[in-house]
Amino acid sequence: MVLGPFHLGMRTVKTGIAVFICILLSFFIFHDSPMLSSLAAIFTIRENLSTSYIFGKARLLGILVAGLVAGVFILLVPIRSGQDPHLIWLVPLAIMAFITLANGLKVNKGLISGSATLLVIFFNIPLDHQLSYAATRVLETAIGVVVALVVNYLLPHHHQAK
Repeated sequence: MVLGPFHLGMRTVKTGIAVFICILLSFFIFHDSPMLSSLAAIFTIRENLSTSYIFGKARLLGILVAGLVAGVFILLVPIRSGQDPHLIWLVPLAIMAFITLANGLKVNKGLISGSATLLVIFFNIPLDHQLSYAATRVLETAIGVVVALVVNYLLPHHHQAK
C-alpha cells in the first residue's frame, strides 16, 4: 500500500506479525517480557527468506555463544544484582571473551546480538536463579529468530503478493 512517500510493504507487515506472535507467546505461554523475542524478530526479518535465514543463524549462534560465556562468568563470579560492583570489570572481560570466542568460531556476524544479550543478562540479573535467567534470555531471543523465520517462510515475498 502506497500513500504518497509512505509505503506499507510485505516486510513491514511480516515484521508486525512476527512481533505480534512474540508478544502472544511471551504473555500467554512464557509469562515474561516480549522485549528480546520481539527485537530478535525485528532484526531477523529481511527482504527474503534466504537473507533472513543468514541473519537469523548468525543471531542464534551469537546468542548461544554469549549465553555460554555469561554462564561461565556467572559460575566464576556470582553476581548479587545488576548493580553489583563486580560488573564494572566483569562485563568488559565477558564482552572481550565473547568477541574472541565468536571470532574464533567464525560467528562474528552474531557479535551485536550476542553482546546485547550479554549486557541484558548481566545488568538485569536477579539474585536467585542466575543461570536459568541467562538461559531464559537466550531462549527468548531464539524464539524471536524462529518466529521471524517461520513468518517469512509462510507469508509471500512482496513480489509474490502482487
